Amino acid sequence: MSPIVDFDPDELAIIRRENRATLAGLPEQGLRPEDPAYLAGLRADTWWYEPRSEDAVDETLGGVRARIFDPGDVRAVYVRTHGGGWVYGSYDAEDVYSWRLARQAGVVVVSVDYRLAPEHPWPAPTDDCEAVTRWVFDHGAERFGVAPIFIGGESSGAHLALATALRLRDAGLELAGVNLVGGIYDLNGVPSVSQFEGPDPLGLSEAVVDWYSSCFMGDSADPRDPDVSPLWARLQDLAPVLLSSGRCDPLIDNSLFLAGRLEQADVKCRLDLYPEALHGFEILNAIQAARFHSRVAAWVSDSLACDAGDVDHVAGPDVVSELG
Repeated sequence: MSPIVDFDPDELAIIRRENRATLAGLPEQGLRPEDPAYLAGLRADTWWYEPRSEDAVDETLGGVRARIFDPGDVRAVYVRTHGGGWVYGSYDAEDVYSWRLARQAGVVVVSVDYRLAPEHPWPAPTDDCEAVTRWVFDHGAERFGVAPIFIGGESSGAHLALATALRLRDAGLELAGVNLVGGIYDLNGVPSVSQFEGPDPLGLSEAVVDWYSSCFMGDSADPRDPDVSPLWARLQDLAPVLLSSGRCDPLIDNSLFLAGRLEQADVKCRLDLYPEALHGFEILNAIQAARFHSRVAAWVSDSLACDAGDVDHVAGPDVVSELG
């Protein structure tokens, strides 16, 4: 079955119109990454931030600040690692997204306030994500009343989620699933970035992506270290993975290459490609965001049913079949 998510012609027309409006309304950056003011501009430019919720709770878990979104009557805990090129963004910048994920999938979302590069390069951000997730393994069942644990993230957060999942696998800790959206998994670079002609709402040119990667790696990291570029990791025995990417995302090759490697490693993997979707579609486009959350909720149900040995469970019609 094709991994391309199906939208009817009317939906696609609205999606295109919304994307044009998003691109037209973007603020002008006007600086190059090598300019010292570039990073400050990224951190000050909060046009995509959502209203902060008074119903979420901030706590320190495993020595790292985290934000908890508990809708009640949940079936799992979901550790979320936000995007932002490892250098900006915030654990409380997308509260609407986190609440929607929590309520629709029926999970407690724990959003990690990991340290940002370049002030704190690898392995600090991944260490923080691992610390929070290990805390959930140790205390989550008592704290939240449920045992299954998912991890997921978007963009650079997807990278951190995958790297953390691999660390946990190596430690013998078993996740229920890994949800990766528009991620970057090979910091050496992929063809879709260098060949991308745009436009893109987050300005992910080759120079910008390379700069993000260099900020994360610092002076000592090897881009072929599996903890730095998880596409290079041994992937066998990883928890089930849901991969999502926009077809107009400059980073798309990361998801395509990872899907192929996961299939080769016999990891249960589902790949969703969203037509007309830009980087960040899961937040920036209303129709695609609705479909995305529906598919994630169905995947969570499917993963939990499989984990419980419910062989009669059938995934909802919106869930793309496994690769192969």
